[in-house]
Amino acid sequence: MAKYHASPRYMVGSITFDLHGNYETDNAEEIAQLEALVPTWIKRLDEIKTEEPAEVTEPIAKAPAKPRRTSAK
Repeated sequence: MAKYHASPRYMVGSITFDLHGNYETDNAEEIAQLEALVPTWIKRLDEIKTEEPAEVTEPIAKAPAKPRRTSAK
């Protein structure tokens, strides 16, 4: 399911966005047609996941804090 947002009642051929500017579709032809307009005229709301998630590594430990010097007056 692909979700898009544009101006309310925006039309692309036979595709008409609702009064809030939203449109959802599973049709591959419609998705291809709408993808040609992203990001110039419309915005895709769902993410296309094509990449593998990055490997999570251990965070780098902070160096121990240096002791503060106090004046001996």
